[in-house]
Amino acid sequence: MPKEIAAGFFDKVLVTEDHYIFADYDMSQKIFVLDKEFKLVSTISKYGEGPGEYQLMMAVDYNEEMEAIEILTQKNILRYSTDGKYIESVKVPFTFGSFIHYSGDDYLIYNKNPQESTNENKSSFALWNSKSNKFSSIVTHETNELAGSFMERSNFYKFNNEIFATQIFLDTLYKIGKSNQVTRYYLNFDNKNLPYEYVKFDSKGSIQSILDNEEFMKDYAFHYPTLLISDHFLIDRYIKDNIFYFFILNKGNGKVLSGDSFVNDIDSGTNYLRPLFIDNSNNLYTIHQYEELKRLTNDSSNENSRFSKFVNSLDPETGFVVVQYTLKDF
Repeated sequence: MPKEIAAGFFDKVLVTEDHYIFADYDMSQKIFVLDKEFKLVSTISKYGEGPGEYQLMMAVDYNEEMEAIEILTQKNILRYSTDGKYIESVKVPFTFGSFIHYSGDDYLIYNKNPQESTNENKSSFALWNSKSNKFSSIVTHETNELAGSFMERSNFYKFNNEIFATQIFLDTLYKIGKSNQVTRYYLNFDNKNLPYEYVKFDSKGSIQSILDNEEFMKDYAFHYPTLLISDHFLIDRYIKDNIFYFFILNKGNGKVLSGDSFVNDIDSGTNYLRPLFIDNSNNLYTIHQYEELKRLTNDSSNENSRFSKFVNSLDPETGFVVVQYTLKDF
């Protein structure tokens, strides 16, 4: 990747027709726009309190209709062009947990704490019209007590004019299609799903002690969404035995692959799967710092592998490296 991107963490990667958009919500609080050759086009670095500036990134999205990058803050949505120029801001009625552009002036929003909302929206997922400021309920949980999170980085994904929505702990994946039609997919993690009664808001704070208890949590699995979707595959993650697992759904035949690692018998490279984006040629893309790859080669017994030769050819001043994997049909 460009040398200007030397440090940080990528919470979200958006793929457009002409660009890759890399968003670092916390460490650098910057957005990097790259062309399809991974060359830097612009950097959005607007930390501050003035017009067009932000102090906290809640979420980042790309509005295809406006051809604008949109940053959700606690108070508004900031719009920028892909060349990094500030366009305008839109005020939000309360702090959304995350959001994604739906169509026109409508956005699908995630309300992390619906039962405590003082506004008209009591739904976990709702359509919000940025012009009229009106809400239309999409999903309301049975008791609306499911614990939410401000750490929802990838709980929305838009693909072929349909939006997939979920949240941490939730074992349901919603697909919102035309006319707001909702299709539900239920996730079963080896029959170890964390029981609903343990994933509720609790004013006494006991829920925090349960979810933070590693000894207790090792007996259960729960959804930790990092949604990626293509024509052929749906990829997501969950936590089981206090370890991150991934699953890959073949949309054509319904088969599922799942695990916490894989055997890399091609180049003896990495054996874990943390893709940040996918294309419709079945290519997965992961991002690694040079030091991480160099450490893997030092620990490898095969110094002549393609992976080791590639890493050893890199300049030690290399920052981030993009690795492409082709996902075979199964």
